[in-house]
Amino acid sequence: MRALWRRLARAVVVAVMVVAVIAGSLAGSAPAGDGVVVGGIQPCAAIGGPGLPAYVAGTVTVLAGQVQRRPAGSSSSVAVLPTRVVETETVGQDSQYSFDLPPGNYVLRARYAQGPSAPQWNTVTVRAGETQRVDILNVCI
Repeated sequence: MRALWRRLARAVVVAVMVVAVIAGSLAGSAPAGDGVVVGGIQPCAAIGGPGLPAYVAGTVTVLAGQVQRRPAGSSSSVAVLPTRVVETETVGQDSQYSFDLPPGNYVLRARYAQGPSAPQWNTVTVRAGETQRVDILNVCI
């Protein structure tokens, strides 16, 4: 009887270990059919110099859709960003964002914790099963 309990205990331990390994390998992966967008908010390139962080702190908002252009005079236009918010993530200095998104067109809008008041943005087309790096450039103007 004791031998049976030992075998049963070993089988339970092995089963728990297998489940833990499978769960660990699935952690952080996008749902089936989604794509992943990772990146950071770049610091102002005009400042430059040693000691500048790789990425600055701020909030990144994912907007569903594409940027539209609206005429703003005879020879210029202004960018009109989509308004439907899909996700938002706040990142610290030297941190990166990561979004699991269904395939489609998106705009990543960054608002800085410190620095320019005008948001910066970048566009991305998400494809199923792909991971894309999309940093948001701070044009600092």
